[in-house]
Parts: sequence; C-alpha cells; structure tokens
Amino acid sequence: MKRFISLNKCVTVAIILVFASVCIGQDFPYPPTEGQIRIVSWNIEKLGQREPLRTSQQLSDLAQRMLTFEAAIFALQEIFTPSKLETIRSHMGSSWRAYCGGEEYAFLYDETKVELLSANAITNLSNPPYTVYPYDSRRPITVVFRPIGGVWPFRLIDIHCATGQTGSQEGTWLRSKVIEYLEDGGETDQIIILGDYNAWPGKPLFDELVEGNILSTLPHENGDNTSSHLDTTWWPADWFCVTEALKDRVPKRSTFVIRWEHYGETNVEFEATYSDHLPVFADLAVDISFATENGSIENVNNGSRYDHFRHAILEAQEGDLIVAAPGIYSNFDNLDFKGKQLTLRSIDPNDPAVVAATVISSDSLNAVVTFSGGEDSNSVLSGFTITGGLNGIYCYDASPTITNCIIKSNYEAGMFLYGGSNPKIYQCNIIANAGSGIELPDQIFGRRRERNYPEISNCIVAANGLYGIAEGLPTITNCTICDNIEGGISNSSATLTNSIVYFNGDGSVAAQITGDEVTITYSDVQGIGQDGGNIDADPLFADKTNGDYHLMSQAGRWDPYSQLWIKDPLTSPCIDVGSPDSDCFWEPFSNGGCINMGAYGGTQQASRSLIDGKIGWEDFETRDFSSFNWELSGDADWEVVSDEHNSGNSCAKSGLIFDNQTSSLELTLNCAAGNISFYYKVSSERLFDKLIFFIDGLEQGQWSYEQDWTRVTFPVEAGSRVFKWDYVKDESESSGQDSAWLDDIVFPLN
Repeated sequence: MKRFISLNKCVTVAIILVFASVCIGQDFPYPPTEGQIRIVSWNIEKLGQREPLRTSQQLSDLAQRMLTFEAAIFALQEIFTPSKLETIRSHMGSSWRAYCGGEEYAFLYDETKVELLSANAITNLSNPPYTVYPYDSRRPITVVFRPIGGVWPFRLIDIHCATGQTGSQEGTWLRSKVIEYLEDGGETDQIIILGDYNAWPGKPLFDELVEGNILSTLPHENGDNTSSHLDTTWWPADWFCVTEALKDRVPKRSTFVIRWEHYGETNVEFEATYSDHLPVFADLAVDISFATENGSIENVNNGSRYDHFRHAILEAQEGDLIVAAPGIYSNFDNLDFKGKQLTLRSIDPNDPAVVAATVISSDSLNAVVTFSGGEDSNSVLSGFTITGGLNGIYCYDASPTITNCIIKSNYEAGMFLYGGSNPKIYQCNIIANAGSGIELPDQIFGRRRERNYPEISNCIVAANGLYGIAEGLPTITNCTICDNIEGGISNSSATLTNSIVYFNGDGSVAAQITGDEVTITYSDVQGIGQDGGNIDADPLFADKTNGDYHLMSQAGRWDPYSQLWIKDPLTSPCIDVGSPDSDCFWEPFSNGGCINMGAYGGTQQASRSLIDGKIGWEDFETRDFSSFNWELSGDADWEVVSDEHNSGNSCAKSGLIFDNQTSSLELTLNCAAGNISFYYKVSSERLFDKLIFFIDGLEQGQWSYEQDWTRVTFPVEAGSRVFKWDYVKDESESSGQDSAWLDDIVFPLN
C-alpha cells in the first residue's frame, strides 16, 4: 500500500483546527486564519421534506447564516429536494457552486477558494449497508478538491450512517473504500471522511476505521463528544475522520461545533429555522511545504528540493532560480508559472544532450506548460524537452522568455499564443507536432482584436503536421522553417530576417509564406526572388532527413552527432549573406564578417566561411593535427586539448617540459602575400619561460607570464614559408600552468 505522505517530506500540511475560546454573538464564527480554508459538515435535516416546510425567507436566512461561517466547502446531508438546495446556493452568491449526489448528499463550494477536480456517488456497493435505515438512497458521495492557487488535492467522503458504532457494516465498508483510494495512489492520499455518523452518546466511533492506523477521529474541541446534537440525550451528529498522513501532522487535532448560543439563540429558535443538527467545522491548512529531502528539482535560492515542478513554483519567491536534474517529469496536471517572475531551467540549457534528457511530459489534454498570469520576460523557461500535451506551451496574455527548448510531439500546436501574448522565443526546436509549430490566433472582442507579437529567433520550426507558424505578427530572425506538411508561414503579418523558409508543403511559393503585410529581408525563401537581399537557393542542409539543419560548408560545419567540426564537399549559399546590420560576433572564426542565414546564424554553431575561396585556417576541431602536415619536435610534443580553446571545442597546447627544454610546432606552406593571424594564450614564469613565434627562422614575437587569448597578425611574403611556434623554458623555476596554447590560425594560402 502506498503511504500517505512520504516521511522524507518536510510537510507542514495540517488540519489546523480551532481551539481558542469563542466569543458570543457577532464575533462568531471567527474567520479562518490566513492560509486556511474552512470545511463544514452539516445535516440540514430533510431539506424539502421537513415539516413545516421551510419558507423562501427561511431558506434565504439559512444561506446568510451559512455565509457567516466563512467556509470554502459545505458537506451536507439529508438533501431530498435539489431545487431547495439551488435556492440556498443562489442566495449565497455567484461564486458558489453545488454538486448534488442524488437524494441524500450535496457539496456547496466557493469556486474562488477551491476547485472541484472530480466527484461521484459511490454506488458500487455489493451489499449496501444502509437498508437497515428507512432511507435506501444513502449512497455516499466523494469529491476531490484543490485549493485555488494550491497544488495539494484532497478527497472528501460525505456519509450519513445508520449507526456509527463498532461492529457495524458501515465502518467495515468505509475502511475498505479508504484503502482502495489509497492504493490507487496519486495526489489524493489526503482523505477526510465527514458526515452524520449517528453514534450513541459516550460510545466510540468505528473501530474499523482506526484499525491499523488507517484513519483517526478528530474530537470536538468544544464538546464532550456527545453533544453536537441539540438534544444532548440524542446522538451526536457530524464528525471528521482523517487519514493518518494528516493526523501525524496536526499538532492540535480538533473540530469545532457551532451552537445556537453562539448566535444568542435558543435551541428551539435555531431548530425552527435551520436544523435540529448543529454544524461542525474544521480549518484545513493550505499554506503547506512540498519540499523533499532528495527531490530532483532544486530552488537554488533557498536550497529546497521538490519532486514536482508545480510544488517548486508554488513555494518560489519572485526572482528565484529553479533547476531540474535530467529525468522524465510526468506532469500530473499542468505546469503553470502562476504569474511569477522566476527562472525554471535544466542543469545546462546549452548542452543538447541535457535538454534531450530533461523531459516534461503530459498524459492529459492540457498544455504541458502554461503562462496565463501576466508573465513578462522575467519569467524564463529554459533547457527542456516539452512533449505529450494538447499544446506544448500555452500563453494567454503573457510574454515570458522561452529558450533552448525542444517542443515536440504534442497533439495540437507546439506553442499556442493567445490574448495578446508576446513571448521571446529563441534557440528552440519546435518540431513534429501534430498541429502547427506555433499558432497565434487573434482574440476578437466585438470590434476589438487582440493580436500576438512574439519575437522568434534562432529557432528551428520543422516537420509539423500543419504549418510552421500560423497567424499573428511575429518578428522572425535567424530561423529555419522547413518541411512543415501544409506550409511554412500561414496567414501571418510576419517580419522575416536572416531566415530560411524552404521545402514546406508542396514546395510552391504559396506554401512557403502567405499573409498580409509580410516583410522579408536577407532570407532564403523558396520561389520568392532576389529583392531585399533575399535569395532563392537550396540551402544545402547537412542532413534534414534526420533533423540536422546545419549548413554544409567546405570550411567546416558543426556535426551534432560526432560533436566535431567536419568539412563538406559543398558550401551553402546561405553562409555570409545575412543582413550586414546583424551581429556575427559569436560566429566561430573565420566567419567572413557577415552573419549566416538560418537558425545557427550568429551562434557558435554557425557554419564557417571560405576565405577567398581557400581553406586557410587551423582550428584543431578535428581534435588532432591531421588538417595540415604539422611537424612536432622538441622534448615533448604539442597536443590537442578541449579545456582551454578560444572558439569551438579544441585548441593546441604545448607539451609537458622541464628546465632547459623546448616543445615545438612547425608547418611549411606555399603562401600568397598577405598576413598570418592566430590566437595565443600563455601561463608561465615572467620573461624567462615563453612562447616564441618564427617565420622562416626569424623571430616575430614572444609572450610570457599570464596572458589570456589574444589575436596577433604578422605579414607574410609569397612563396614557401616555414611557421614555427616554440614553448621554451630556462634553467630554473616555473610559474602558472607552465604552458602555451594556440587556436584559430589563418594562413594566406596561395
């Protein structure tokens, strides 16, 4: 059997029950304290059949009396005329709702305080235990509520027993039902049984319920456990029983009986209008902690750990950072930021392997992730794979930041933006969703139209079942929108720059982009022509069949499978032809001084450029010295390492040498007149241990001490030239890392 709440959880969940002295008259009932909701159980005694029948005024008075309790939920017994219950509900206000379980039971609840998750009458009784009582219709009802703004669901079972005594069949049956619910697991291990038990004065309630510590009865704090009925010689009415998981976390376990004298009335006056039973209430704490000892989700700001994202979000403060370890997080409802400005990310959003291994999935017809609380750019989601929902991400009137995510295989859109949502979306792969990749429908209010203006940059939107991007007014920069079944960009007033829109739909122009007031500059769009810096040419993707949309390059492109820079037989026409106003600072050397088109343009994975048609540089991304005929000499060979590179993932490092030793790296090339440039780094004894650079045996420069990556340039004459780098040590002492490094060498090849 699943335990009720894991003991390693630092849970402050409790039924915090009222035990203070009670003021008479207008001060009673005192309100629940902050972070609590009040649950009331009340047999209102044959509503609709009571003689004399309650008048309309009395029903209104009853509703007003119930409002004074400041409750969130009423569990009611002896409901025989639902229309009378509806009259009471209507007098309580527009926020009140009713769930009526046949002729006997009902729940009234305030939807501003709780939401009803599920409800049903328990009718699957093999031997109904109520036939001994005159009313055969006494089938208990069970509901699952969740506090508004909370994440902790709880189950209530409303029951009216024929005789709530030890040895009765009701007790045995109730215990079996509780065990059944607990064994089902889920988030409803917190169970409360409440109702009219009809236990004789001075007699215990069901031993069957408390056997094996399954449930505990909460005593009436202000009574002797025999006098919750108006006639103290008669049976006490309503009680609360809770699962052990709750009892263990209640420092003061009690329920409270509301008596007629609290209103300055006599029992006769109270009974005439309200009931011959007294209501009993308990206050349920909802300001709870869901922290766990070893949860895989951590709030970095306060060190708390959690098993579920929405628990972590609920307890987070504005500005907190929440980090999730790799794993599959099956979202039992919906991950909702609740309007909070916080960052939720994987352990490394820049590592594709981490992003692929940190999965938020949903098995429900909800969005996997929701932003609907007015979130702005300070609400950040980064580094996850989001899959399996109706939509991957749903935004309503929200403008969060969404980065480095894979949004795939959702039942409709990968992202659904509505109600004036303007998120910033960058470096995301939005792929293989059954609907469109991103849908941005307008919201219409009479003559008013609310539109969506997202900023989408460095994203791949591909292989979606409908369109890549549908509707709205997106600003699309450096995106690759390809291979979508129906089309690329549909019915949209998009602004498109440095992007590739190709191979969508049937390949026609209409299948690539449709919409009013579309602005396209410096992009490769199938069939569009050459205006505005645009081109129309096969972008030469590396392997689009398998989802690799890097651009082919004879100079080198990043291969995500081998994690190496490799060289292709062809070079994409989309390299170095983006907008001259766009920043290409992060593109690896050599980048030709102009940004690439497509999703990797402007990033460290941008495909490299040819220099004057020549492959004239060494970046050591082959992780060896195979690109040129390098000669290694001296007392220890240079090596290729991956821990100190200037760009890419590798560089060359001098060998491990000692006093009066040298490590040399040499290359002979046929050069054109021009310049050689390279990046160096040193960490050595000042002046005496140094990196020295030679051309044809002539020293060009030397560097020592602590110098981070620095680029230098030297003139080269045409002809065969010998380039040599020596790391040299003198006869004594060492300092720093005692090494030199080289990266991104550019040669003026002939």
